[in-house]
Amino acid sequence: MSMIVFEVRKRGSAMKQYPTTIINNLSNVRNVLPTQMTSDRVAQQAALYVCALLAAYSPAVISALLDTMCMGRNCKIPVVQMNILIAVFQPLQGFFNFIIYVRPQFNLVRSQNNDMSVLSVLKVVTCERNLNKNKRRISVQHFP
Repeated sequence: MSMIVFEVRKRGSAMKQYPTTIINNLSNVRNVLPTQMTSDRVAQQAALYVCALLAAYSPAVISALLDTMCMGRNCKIPVVQMNILIAVFQPLQGFFNFIIYVRPQFNLVRSQNNDMSVLSVLKVVTCERNLNKNKRRISVQHFP
């Protein structure tokens, strides 16, 4: 996980030299340099994905470790309980990934509309196709 975070920050620092242009409604054009905040957000998303992976597979890893440590000994391993945990958490990885994927848009919509309920914001985030229609990013080349 730390390797992902360090790689994202390294690439974010390398990309600071390339400016981008954000066009809002084709009337407001401004140059924006990628900031440390953007790379921090990407690193946070990557860390959340890794945490979701660990949460989904940790019962299976713990079960395998218990089986390995008690092999040949007379240990009592809670097999049924571990299998239930595995059966619950491994399919939830897709749900965890979905929540992490929509989290940035959810936070954006929620900050703009404080009076909306959580379910309403989720509906807007998941069902609205043109949520970012007015904000496009294009690269700008600077010629000497």
